[in-house]
Amino acid sequence: MHHRQRPARAVRVQLLAVGDVLGAALEGEE
Repeated sequence: MHHRQRPARAVRVQLLAVGDVLGAALEGEE
């Protein structure tokens, strides 16, 4: 079985991507 040794890194990337999307959405609403 292959387990990701650095899941935290992937999570950070996802959070950054989500942050950009949420930020853009908030700016669009305002």
